Amino acid sequence: MNAAPKPVSKTQTALGLVLLFVTVWCLTVLVILAWQALALATARDLGASAISGFVFQSFPLVPASLTALVWWAGVRRPIWGGAGVLLLAPLFVYLAVDDAAVNDPLTVQELGEPFPEAEASQAVLLRYAKGTPAAEAFRLPEGLPEKFPKPSSPEWEALVNGKSERVASAWAEIEPLRSWWAEWSDLPRIGDLTDRLESPIPNFKPMRGYADLACAEAGRLALAGKGDAALAVLAPVLVGARKLIPYSRTSVRTMIAIYLQLRALETAEFVLKRTTVSPEARTRLATILTPAGEGAAGARRIIAREYATLALIISRLEAQQAEAGWHGSFLGGPVRDGFMDWVLMNPTRTLNRYQAVMSEAQELAARRDAAGVTQRITRFAADGAGRQGLKNVYGGSLAADFATMDFTKIIKNYWEVEDRRAAVLATLRGETHPTLSTQNREDKK
Repeated sequence: MNAAPKPVSKTQTALGLVLLFVTVWCLTVLVILAWQALALATARDLGASAISGFVFQSFPLVPASLTALVWWAGVRRPIWGGAGVLLLAPLFVYLAVDDAAVNDPLTVQELGEPFPEAEASQAVLLRYAKGTPAAEAFRLPEGLPEKFPKPSSPEWEALVNGKSERVASAWAEIEPLRSWWAEWSDLPRIGDLTDRLESPIPNFKPMRGYADLACAEAGRLALAGKGDAALAVLAPVLVGARKLIPYSRTSVRTMIAIYLQLRALETAEFVLKRTTVSPEARTRLATILTPAGEGAAGARRIIAREYATLALIISRLEAQQAEAGWHGSFLGGPVRDGFMDWVLMNPTRTLNRYQAVMSEAQELAARRDAAGVTQRITRFAADGAGRQGLKNVYGGSLAADFATMDFTKIIKNYWEVEDRRAAVLATLRGETHPTLSTQNREDKK
């Protein structure tokens, strides 16, 4: 006769439950990771994010329920749970292993180093930041378009010529905006102390409104034969726009600066063609434009800012995880705040993979290959953005989100600003510049 099975002790029961619980929890995590990876790989909404969020946030409800079900079915020996843990442990070690160090660390602070008056200058600029009463209250005067055509286009000249009286009165109506612009653009330099995603940023709408009206007023004056007055109106636009870039930590400031400079330089070309400008006014404009642009280095910085921003986000996630610890998962904190963070994302690996691609993109930008920049970054996202199967699923997802920006127009406009600045300088000095004639032909197409 077979010997009767030994009764299961309380200790064995407790150990078996714990080991089964861990095994079921690990299997649940792997299923969710696989589901998430499939959703990312196929670019389809499979409901993985919502389901994974429920599973992780309901810890320990889901695995505990499954464990109770398995236990009720008769698997009551700790060896089964122990075998499951041993089999799954190497896989979880693989998922958790991260790169040893960031290969080329870069922070937003390095892109825009602080200086003594940085905070005060930033405060003046951000008086019209997003969400501020001044920015929210700003409206362009009635009777003018919300967005002006490019000053290099025939439509712009027709608008300025046809509504010259309204342009003049509108320019007078925005006196508060003009005073603010003069206040910050007259400062020696403009600081950028952005150190978190929630940091305030300039509001594009009032800055675009000021620049568009300044260009229209300059065009009106030029058509009236007042070249010196026209360039005097343009000067603050160019001075302010060029001061936004050197200490900028964000792409927002850079893109605003590029837009402002491009509109002002096109208007300067218009003024110089349409009316007489005194030698003194030419010299003043040349002085504003003479400091050399950043050239290839500036193009590289546009791309580098995106990498530094991703590094900032990951550092914030790690800080949140350190603050939350186990507590975050048990009480329903964000998914990445829990103790499973080391399985879901490899922070250093994510940064290294993203940085390697952005380094290639920087060189493409420096060579003026705007379309190539976007294509390289898009290919990185399509190839997994740093994830490999189940490994680094959330890290790859985060990097892929950052690889969605279309840099084609940004890089193209950046180099157009550099070329137009050089062309206007050549005109002021009585020289010929091949870029200007090429741009004029393109503008007429």
